[in-house]
Amino acid sequence: MPNKPIDFTWSYVEHVATYRLAVQDMQAHPVISAFVLGNVESYRAPSWFKVKVGEAVVRWRVSALDEQGRVMGKTEWRSARIKHQSPTEDTSREPINLP
Repeated sequence: MPNKPIDFTWSYVEHVATYRLAVQDMQAHPVISAFVLGNVESYRAPSWFKVKVGEAVVRWRVSALDEQGRVMGKTEWRSARIKHQSPTEDTSREPINLP
């Protein structure tokens, strides 16, 4: 499906106020970032995301934040190549590592 949206997903963490999604190119330049409420475990990228990224490889991770904005844990960086015909991003629900 050429118009299939790009969804990033992750596993729920208890006592999280918000999640922060960071997507970068492979040179660590930001592509997009978003804050999501703690009861939401996914983020749908805007329609322009595929155009901006093209078919380049990007990396992404999610950080879990408490009510004071402190990082409680984060995923490892994951890579994805967005193909315009069929997305191949890794949307597995990887757990967020807590210290």
